[in-house]
Amino acid sequence: TMALRLSSSTTPTGASTGSATSIEQYLDRLARDRALSITQKKDCLQTLTIVLKNLADPAKGGADVKYRTLKLDNPKLQSRLFVSACIQELLVQVVGFSMEPQEGSPGVLIMTDPPTESVQRDLISNQLLPAIAKTQTQLAVSTASNIPVVAEENLSEKQKARRLLQQRQEEEKLKAIKARKHTKAQIAADKRVRMEDENWKPGVAAAADKTGTGLLTFRDRHGE
Repeated sequence: TMALRLSSSTTPTGASTGSATSIEQYLDRLARDRALSITQKKDCLQTLTIVLKNLADPAKGGADVKYRTLKLDNPKLQSRLFVSACIQELLVQVVGFSMEPQEGSPGVLIMTDPPTESVQRDLISNQLLPAIAKTQTQLAVSTASNIPVVAEENLSEKQKARRLLQQRQEEEKLKAIKARKHTKAQIAADKRVRMEDENWKPGVAAAADKTGTGLLTFRDRHGE
C-alpha cells in the first residue's frame, strides 16, 4: 500500500487544500490499477468529475445537501465511482467528505456544510478538475497506442522524452492507418462509379494536362 503524506491545511469546510502532487498521486493509483479495465477507469473519472462539478455549483452543492451525499451502497456509484479505494480516500482526505455510518448499510460519504467559494474555485476548479482531465488524456493516449500509464514523477527526463517520442510515433502510425483506409475506401468508391455510371469518362492525367500529350504505351510508340 502506498503511504501518502498530505502537506495541507484544513479549511472550515473540512476540505484539505491539497497540493497538486498529492492529488496526482491518488489519480495515478487509479490509472495504474491493473485490476481495473480502461473503461472502468474512464467511467470513474467521468463520474468523479460530475460529483465535483456539482459541488462547485452554488445552486447544487452550495444549496442542497443531496449533492454533497454519496451513498456507498448505491449500485451506480459502486460500479462507476467507488471502483478503487483511492477515490474514496481522495474524497475524504482532499475534498472534505466524511464517513457517516448508517445502520444496515456501508454508510455514506457526506459534506455537511456547503463548500466555501475558495474550495469551489481554488481546490475543485483550479486543481482537481484539471488533474482529472490530464489523467483522462493520458488514459486516452494509452488506449490508442497501447502504452501503459506510468506516474510521471517516477520517470527521469530521458525516460519522459523517450516515452513522448514513442507516443508521437504511435500517433503517426494511427494517422497513417487511417489515411490508408480512407484512400482504399476512395478507390473502391471510384471503381463503383466507373462501373455503374454510363456517362463516366476518364479525366485528363496530370502529366498529360501539363505536356498536352497523353501517356503512350509501348505499343503506341513502337507498334506491333
